[in-house]
Amino acid sequence: MSFPLPQAVKLAIEDFAHGLSRAEIAERAAAMSQAYREGRSSQRAMRERADIAAYLLARLPATYAATSAALSVALEPMPDFRPESLVDLCAGPGTASLAALALLPTLRKLTLVDADRALLDTAQRLGRESGLAALAEAALVHGRISAVRAALEPAELVVMSYALVELPEADIADLVLEMWRLSRALLVFVEPFQSAANDYPYTLRNVDLIDRDIRAELAVPIEDFLILE
Repeated sequence: MSFPLPQAVKLAIEDFAHGLSRAEIAERAAAMSQAYREGRSSQRAMRERADIAAYLLARLPATYAATSAALSVALEPMPDFRPESLVDLCAGPGTASLAALALLPTLRKLTLVDADRALLDTAQRLGRESGLAALAEAALVHGRISAVRAALEPAELVVMSYALVELPEADIADLVLEMWRLSRALLVFVEPFQSAANDYPYTLRNVDLIDRDIRAELAVPIEDFLILE
């Protein structure tokens, strides 16, 4: 199943990029792809509006599709799941939130967490211009997860997509467990199968849930995402 961007989101992205040089956007997109391949964080890859436009045009559609696929598989055995709250970790411009809203129209209370204020503002802008009130009115939490996670309120759905590359591998197990405690029902991580320097799915598979008194079902339906439910 394919998951194309909604037309309203496409138009909002085009509006964001309006007036910028397409050649410059292409150059920034190439530099961003190289940064990701080398395992460098998006905070260093995105510095200006042209960088954000490059991400929206070149990377957001694929990330949206992967997150939509992950959520779709996760929801198959949960036909009665009607969440109202979502925490989007390392939210960037709200890609995972956009995917969740398309699949779960009951969502009303969104919290987006990211270390880049410009990306959070972009997420709200996309929400406003796409007619997605829940995203336009989302609570924005500016800061790194390690600094703000203790203050986050639990949510029925917690999603983190394409962000583990920005975290020290030694911290991932503790993060997974904390995020599971934050989730009231469903926790989804969406990541590339491998990065240049780390095998994150291997790390996640080896989180010792039982010894840490966490009762969850760990599913790995395809190579690009893991689900705790």
